[in-house]
Amino acid sequence: MAWKDSAPVLIGERINPTGKRTMQEQLRIGRFDAVIAEAIRQRSCGANMLDVNVHTDGTDEQSLLADAVSAIQDACELPLAIDTANLEAMKDALKRTCGKVLLNSMTGIAQRMDDYFALLCDYGASAVVLTMDEEGVPSDAEGRLLIATAYWNAPCDSG
Repeated sequence: MAWKDSAPVLIGERINPTGKRTMQEQLRIGRFDAVIAEAIRQRSCGANMLDVNVHTDGTDEQSLLADAVSAIQDACELPLAIDTANLEAMKDALKRTCGKVLLNSMTGIAQRMDDYFALLCDYGASAVVLTMDEEGVPSDAEGRLLIATAYWNAPCDSG
């Protein structure tokens, strides 16, 4: 089925501690009650996928994200979109995911794309790529399209 023939995918974006004091406090002590409650709430509201971002100042995002992914998957069967700029956190989270995963908020910065594209291949994941690179966001559509399509046909190493 071509992408144009499929229904929209609703991604719940509320598993994010920004502006959520209770979630921040719980994450700082390694608790996931607020995260799990939010995952279940979003599922009941019709989300098809859950975006997971646990970046909180004063925490070890790498272990926290992996533990959050495990906790969410134990409580909720929805696929996940992992949202982090921390490559090592992304790698550890991917090791704990079940099923198809979406890597969220990748950028077109060449070195980062190389690193993340390897993860896409290794885990059979998909990605949301922001049309910005080392220079920032291009001012014209052509520049954005160049970033968006830079890796469009890049093959995964099958050997």
